[in-house]
Amino acid sequence: AVYAAGLTGLDIDGCETYGIANQLADPVEANSCSRVLRLAEDDDAPLLLRASKTGIGNAMHAGSGVSLMQAILTSIAGSIGPTMHLRQSNPYLDITELPLHFVSEVVPFRMASTFMTSFGRGFGGTN
Repeated sequence: AVYAAGLTGLDIDGCETYGIANQLADPVEANSCSRVLRLAEDDDAPLLLRASKTGIGNAMHAGSGVSLMQAILTSIAGSIGPTMHLRQSNPYLDITELPLHFVSEVVPFRMASTFMTSFGRGFGGTN
């Protein structure tokens, strides 16, 4: 969808992840974000990742809608808010090797306009 819109991975500043603190699902999601939006590009701008579930809980049926609204509000604000309660990284995710930044405080975007992406998951278990 990114490339179909005429964008590159570097045009995407942040990602609203599904992020449920699962030892397997979260590393798969983070690696997917990195491979699609950053590894093909040669740039030092890390992809900003956050999970709104840490602040409002898992909204189940409305989870994707909440993630979409959070991505919209983040774009309007011009900065990405923190992932709450993030104290240690997942042992199955090597964050030193990936161009990702798990947001732990408010981070302003690089430019006045921004593009965000949002991951959701249905009850079928796919991203």
